[in-house]
Amino acid sequence: MSDLFRRFAAATSCALGSPLVQRLTPADVAGAYLPPGWLLFLRQGTLVARRFNATAGELTGDPITVADSVGFDVWNSAGAFSLSRDGIVAYRSIGTGRRQLTWFNRTGTAIGTLGAPDENELVDPVLSPDGRRVAAHRTVQGNTDIWLFDAGRTTRFTFDAGRDLFPIWSPDGRFVAFDSNRSGHRYFYQKRSDLSGAEVPLLESPEDKVLNDWSPDGQFLLYVTPNDPKTGADIWYLPLSGGRQPIPFVKTAFLERAGQFSPDGHWVAYQSNETGPYEIYVRGFPGPGPQQQVSTSGGIQARWRSDGKELYYIAPDGKLIAVPIKMNGAVLERGTPVALFRTRIWGGGTNATQGQQYDVSSDGRFLLSVAIDDVTMTPITLLLNSKLTP
Repeated sequence: MSDLFRRFAAATSCALGSPLVQRLTPADVAGAYLPPGWLLFLRQGTLVARRFNATAGELTGDPITVADSVGFDVWNSAGAFSLSRDGIVAYRSIGTGRRQLTWFNRTGTAIGTLGAPDENELVDPVLSPDGRRVAAHRTVQGNTDIWLFDAGRTTRFTFDAGRDLFPIWSPDGRFVAFDSNRSGHRYFYQKRSDLSGAEVPLLESPEDKVLNDWSPDGQFLLYVTPNDPKTGADIWYLPLSGGRQPIPFVKTAFLERAGQFSPDGHWVAYQSNETGPYEIYVRGFPGPGPQQQVSTSGGIQARWRSDGKELYYIAPDGKLIAVPIKMNGAVLERGTPVALFRTRIWGGGTNATQGQQYDVSSDGRFLLSVAIDDVTMTPITLLLNSKLTP
């Protein structure tokens, strides 16, 4: 990033609503500056360039297509492209290898699949309360939407041009909630799971939000604000009755993510980097109260067994870990973590910003979105003599 562009970015990094903040152009993810005066950004999977006057903060001229079918990372809101100061453009094509929803037993034996192998970044699978359907999000031709899966079909659930992410089911299975940037900010919406009716906003506020879980009694939504300027990522909950005012649950100087309600709704498991690597912790809900560390050597993506007697997570080496849990009133006792099997989930056990890549059925089976191709084989293209170089 050039010094000129950095000064412009600093000058406009102020509160929303300030007259210094201006929208330059619609884009899928954050853009990048290419000297001597180009702004590159993704739009529906196409890498586009426009002339940029950093002093005036204006785009000029017609858009120029640099490359088609360019991928992006939905978790970090980053395009799969990079720029050098001398004008070289590198990008990776859409597609990060095929994935498939696969059932595993406790020993790690694959015992069935749900749907066909998928080339559209199938992530964040969540089982419906009755275990018959799965909600997940896919990115098809640069557009990320929620899809529903059952034994016989795959059904598109959302249709907006914005990015619809992180679906969760209501406890009765009648609704699916998700977050979306379709209005410019990441709001929460809900829609009937039978696809009838409109999508209804649940929380409209300007800060970024990542939806995590719905409480078993249906009264609260658990979510993360990932970009607080002072505290980073924090966990909040939203009462779905009364004034619907968000309430902080874990808000510290560390990064807390991926909150999950226990089956009785009295506890929340989450991951935090308080001790360096991410570990799994449990804290009583709604708090306040102390937290208890559950993992011992790193962990992300906590899930509960349906009776609350075990807690699962993914270790840094990608293994699925089970921890026995005993709940004695206001006291939670954990047993010794036991490795069940090595997963093949996207990102392994080290990508703490991705969503949940597995779920647990009421009968103890594990549904994972597993990689069935070597994603490193997706080629990177270098444009040595692009239209933008002098």
